[in-house]
Amino acid sequence: MTTKPYSSLHENSDDHLELTPEQMNDTIEEPSADHEALKAQISDELHQQLALERFQQERPELWIQVSRIGHLMDLQGECEHGEFPPGSCFIYANVPGYQNFAVKKVLGVDLDTCQTTIDIYGDNDLEEGTIMLPLEAISWYGFPKQAVPLTFRYLGFSIKRAPEKGQNPSTATGVTPKAP
Repeated sequence: MTTKPYSSLHENSDDHLELTPEQMNDTIEEPSADHEALKAQISDELHQQLALERFQQERPELWIQVSRIGHLMDLQGECEHGEFPPGSCFIYANVPGYQNFAVKKVLGVDLDTCQTTIDIYGDNDLEEGTIMLPLEAISWYGFPKQAVPLTFRYLGFSIKRAPEKGQNPSTATGVTPKAP
């Protein structure tokens, strides 16, 4: 019996050659472009998360608007080409002159200036283009029931509850009838 339990593994092997420092450097692989891109993406996401947490602590009165815009951006990601179809999404902002905007695409939220940038569709009063709204002016957004079909279930301006699978849509009022 040997005193070193693993010594028999190396007794007859030639794989214990020593490498010079130059040979060691030759075996180290340089990070690939994909690896660097992944590191940059993770770093950006971490900085974004930290900025959101700091904003939530410093400006809690505007956090609900940032959450609304973030949710709207998640929903637009489910749409074809990352844009809402014309007439499918509206945002209401309490600003002078015009309050309802047909949303094409939310471009982003600037936490430093407390505003959001949105591409809008034109209508009878406004030209198609880009608007910047202060976060404190954003009240709500909605999806009209009789608008263009979207890929996600969202009932919008209706007071009715969305029908369950297999349920007749005309009976999904959200109100339970009284017993006679």
